[in-house]
Amino acid sequence: MENIEQQPEYSSKDRAFLDEMAEKFGVKSPQYKKFLKAVEEDRAAKNMGLGNRLEKEKVLLTMVKEMLRQIDTISLEKPNKRTAKLLAQQKLVAKKEIRNLLEYARRYTDALDRVNKVYFKKKDISPEDYRSAYEEVDALRRRSHDALYDQLGLVSRYIRLHFGQLSDSQLEKFEESEDDAGREVLDVVRQKLPDNLLWPKGVNLNDRNSLADWAILITRELADVALEDL
Repeated sequence: MENIEQQPEYSSKDRAFLDEMAEKFGVKSPQYKKFLKAVEEDRAAKNMGLGNRLEKEKVLLTMVKEMLRQIDTISLEKPNKRTAKLLAQQKLVAKKEIRNLLEYARRYTDALDRVNKVYFKKKDISPEDYRSAYEEVDALRRRSHDALYDQLGLVSRYIRLHFGQLSDSQLEKFEESEDDAGREVLDVVRQKLPDNLLWPKGVNLNDRNSLADWAILITRELADVALEDL
């Protein structure tokens, strides 16, 4: 189990501010939740190199929409009705998996929020109750993190293999694996895709805190957006 004192991670200045607001308004108050949201967003944005959060609204959502748009532009080298139908199905799968990814980000953010709430109850409950509560929410956080990480890998692989530019050896390996699975590899006009498909360059997917920053910000940007509308 990770050191409880390291969860969640804020600067000493932010921690002191949140402690003060928690004491003043209570951790369940709308005022405190508003302050906590602002601190989380500012910290995550700075960690990803996005600068002042207020100056760049919905940066991450814009990246997602751009990838969805790029998927729509994928075409076939020599289309016919059968292959056009298959391509349309592959595009739908890619978009569905992106929306699933965003839902996993929401769930991970919710798990992180639960960790925060337990942390700020520390002063009001016994050490035994705190440890028990923390272990429960931390287990949820771990499961949510792993699910999000796995979905990121799935989305990245699917989009790159089906629509992205591949080396001859990569394409040959992909065609062999699909043939073994009884699936056809379409002759599409393959696109040059960014290394960071749906996230800023400052995000390290193998770093838990960096991935958490991305999840928090994309979830905030999705607050008033229905996934099915993307």
